[in-house]
Amino acid sequence: LPGRALLPLGAVVFCAALGEGAMVDWSGVYMKDTALAAPALAPLGYAAFSALMTIGRFSGDYLTARFDRVMLVRGGGLLAAGGLLLAILLPQPIPTIIGFAAVGAGLSFIIPLAYSVAGNLPGLQAGRSLAGVATIGYSAFLAGPPIIGLLANAISLRWALVLILLLVASLVLSARALRPS
Repeated sequence: LPGRALLPLGAVVFCAALGEGAMVDWSGVYMKDTALAAPALAPLGYAAFSALMTIGRFSGDYLTARFDRVMLVRGGGLLAAGGLLLAILLPQPIPTIIGFAAVGAGLSFIIPLAYSVAGNLPGLQAGRSLAGVATIGYSAFLAGPPIIGLLANAISLRWALVLILLLVASLVLSARALRPS
């Protein structure tokens, strides 16, 4: 289990992983049922998210060499939250596709950055630190789908994604966990 020093990094990974998992598990359903996308358009929300996630992951080293990692996480959290807000407020195919793309771009480099910080914390074993932070993060992939599903069943998927929006937006505050020691 992760030690106390790793909990802030774990929280960053948890929030980012919950956002990623929500897009993986629910973007197609949201496009079809909420944005009322035609069957040919419904997969494009996930495709846009995945494409921008991939581009962002490949760009992560370039970005971290040029910008402060705390600023990157804050900017990524804002971009992802803005994308979700767009999809929630304008549940139509095109704004939702654009919003989901923004979520992919915003979240793409956050988990790798947090893992990098965890593996380089002074005084802690790299493998144990990384495993502890990853354990917290992967719990989001386990807990997220059923939580979102229960909320969607109770209030609607559109409003269930507000929880994800709030957690992703919280990255703006929790980004300080990635400050150099």
